Amino acid sequence: EKEQVIRVDDTTRPEGAKYWLAGCLTTEATSFTFITINKFFDRQPDLEDPLTCYDRVKVDERRLSNIVLKNAQLRVNFYDANTNLPIAGAMAEASTPTESISRLASVYGKSIINVNKNGEYVI
Repeated sequence: EKEQVIRVDDTTRPEGAKYWLAGCLTTEATSFTFITINKFFDRQPDLEDPLTCYDRVKVDERRLSNIVLKNAQLRVNFYDANTNLPIAGAMAEASTPTESISRLASVYGKSIINVNKNGEYVI
Protein backbone atom coordinates (compact mmCIF):
# COMPACT_ATOMS: atom_id res chain seq x y z
CA GLU A 1 0.00 0.00 0.00
CA LYS A 2 1.10 3.51 -0.76
CA GLU A 3 -0.48 6.78 0.26
CA GLN A 4 0.38 10.29 -0.81
CA VAL A 5 -1.13 13.39 0.78
CA ILE A 6 -1.43 16.60 -1.24
CA ARG A 7 -2.50 19.66 0.72
CA VAL A 8 -4.41 22.52 -0.87
CA ASP A 9 -2.50 25.78 -0.60
CA ASP A 10 -5.21 28.46 -0.59
CA THR A 11 -2.61 31.21 -1.04
CA THR A 12 -2.01 30.01 -4.63
CA ARG A 13 -5.72 29.88 -5.45
CA PRO A 14 -6.70 32.59 -7.94
CA GLU A 15 -9.89 34.56 -7.31
CA GLY A 16 -12.91 32.68 -8.64
CA ALA A 17 -11.14 29.36 -9.22
CA LYS A 18 -13.59 26.55 -8.54
CA TYR A 19 -11.55 23.51 -9.48
CA TRP A 20 -8.33 22.05 -8.13
CA LEU A 21 -6.27 19.40 -9.90
CA ALA A 22 -4.18 17.59 -7.26
CA GLY A 23 -2.25 15.51 -9.80
CA CYS A 24 -2.19 12.67 -12.28
CA LEU A 25 -2.31 8.99 -11.38
CA THR A 26 -1.04 6.25 -13.67
CA THR A 27 -1.07 2.54 -12.91
CA GLU A 28 1.13 -0.29 -14.08
CA ALA A 29 0.67 -3.90 -12.99
CA THR A 30 0.62 -3.75 -9.16
CA SER A 31 1.94 -0.23 -8.63
CA PHE A 32 1.05 3.35 -9.39
CA THR A 33 2.78 6.64 -10.08
CA PHE A 34 1.42 9.98 -8.92
CA ILE A 35 2.60 13.24 -10.48
CA THR A 36 1.74 16.30 -8.39
CA ILE A 37 0.08 19.12 -10.37
CA ASN A 38 -1.48 21.22 -7.56
CA LYS A 39 -3.10 23.72 -9.92
CA PHE A 40 -6.37 25.65 -9.76
CA PHE A 41 -8.73 26.16 -12.70
CA ASP A 42 -11.70 28.42 -13.40
CA ARG A 43 -13.32 25.69 -15.49
CA GLN A 44 -13.26 21.92 -15.19
CA PRO A 45 -9.63 20.84 -15.73
CA ASP A 46 -10.58 18.25 -18.36
CA LEU A 47 -12.29 20.99 -20.40
CA GLU A 48 -9.64 23.66 -19.92
CA ASP A 49 -6.68 21.42 -20.76
CA PRO A 50 -7.76 17.86 -21.57
CA LEU A 51 -4.17 16.67 -22.15
CA THR A 52 -2.65 17.94 -18.89
CA CYS A 53 -1.96 14.50 -17.45
CA TYR A 54 -0.99 12.95 -20.78
CA ASP A 55 1.57 15.71 -21.39
CA ARG A 56 3.01 15.50 -17.85
CA VAL A 57 3.38 11.71 -18.05
CA LYS A 58 5.18 11.99 -21.41
CA VAL A 59 7.55 14.65 -20.02
CA ASP A 60 8.39 12.40 -17.07
CA GLU A 61 8.90 9.39 -19.36
CA ARG A 62 11.30 11.38 -21.58
CA ARG A 63 13.18 12.70 -18.54
CA LEU A 64 13.59 9.19 -17.11
CA SER A 65 14.61 7.65 -20.44
CA ASN A 66 17.38 10.24 -20.89
CA ILE A 67 19.15 9.30 -17.67
CA VAL A 68 22.63 7.92 -18.41
CA LEU A 69 23.36 4.85 -16.32
CA LYS A 70 26.79 4.20 -14.85
CA ASN A 71 28.03 0.65 -14.25
CA ALA A 72 24.66 -0.89 -15.18
CA GLN A 73 24.71 -4.45 -16.44
CA LEU A 74 22.34 -7.14 -17.62
CA ARG A 75 23.55 -10.54 -16.50
CA VAL A 76 22.33 -13.54 -18.47
CA ASN A 77 23.05 -17.13 -17.41
CA PHE A 78 22.61 -20.05 -19.81
CA TYR A 79 21.99 -23.59 -18.55
CA ASP A 80 20.97 -26.78 -20.29
CA ALA A 81 17.43 -27.62 -19.14
CA ASN A 82 18.13 -31.37 -18.99
CA THR A 83 21.61 -31.49 -17.45
CA ASN A 84 21.65 -28.12 -15.67
CA LEU A 85 25.19 -27.61 -17.05
CA PRO A 86 26.28 -24.18 -18.32
CA ILE A 87 26.11 -23.55 -22.07
CA ALA A 88 29.35 -21.97 -23.30
CA GLY A 89 29.17 -19.72 -26.36
CA ALA A 90 25.42 -19.06 -26.18
CA MET A 91 24.47 -15.61 -27.45
CA ALA A 92 22.68 -13.08 -25.26
CA GLU A 93 21.07 -10.12 -26.97
CA ALA A 94 19.49 -7.05 -25.38
CA SER A 95 17.60 -4.70 -27.65
CA THR A 96 15.59 -1.50 -27.51
CA PRO A 97 13.63 0.02 -30.40
CA THR A 98 16.79 1.92 -31.43
CA GLU A 99 19.73 -0.40 -30.65
CA SER A 100 20.82 -3.97 -30.09
CA ILE A 101 23.74 -5.37 -28.08
CA SER A 102 24.96 -8.99 -28.29
CA ARG A 103 27.47 -10.91 -26.17
CA LEU A 104 28.63 -14.53 -26.11
CA ALA A 105 28.49 -16.53 -22.91
CA SER A 106 31.74 -17.57 -21.22
CA VAL A 107 32.71 -21.19 -20.63
CA TYR A 108 30.64 -20.90 -17.45
CA GLY A 109 27.49 -19.99 -19.40
CA LYS A 110 27.50 -16.40 -18.15
CA SER A 111 27.15 -13.29 -20.27
CA ILE A 112 27.33 -9.66 -19.18
CA ILE A 113 25.88 -6.85 -21.28
CA ASN A 114 26.80 -3.31 -20.23
CA VAL A 115 23.96 -0.83 -20.69
CA ASN A 116 24.03 2.94 -20.34
CA LYS A 117 20.44 3.94 -21.02
CA ASN A 118 17.35 3.61 -18.88
CA GLY A 119 14.35 1.90 -20.46
CA GLU A 120 12.89 -1.41 -21.55
CA TYR A 121 15.16 -4.06 -23.04
CA VAL A 122 14.05 -7.22 -24.78
CA ILE A 123 16.40 -10.08 -23.83
